[in-house]
Amino acid sequence: MLYGNIEQLTLLPYVNHIIKKLIIEAVKIAEDQPAG
Repeated sequence: MLYGNIEQLTLLPYVNHIIKKLIIEAVKIAEDQPAG
């Protein structure tokens, strides 16, 4: 049980980093698209 919690805590920052990267990429792509 404790091991699982530790594993999640170490994994969360990595997952957050990936999510932020994906959001930034999506925003860049959206900004590159011509309006309409």
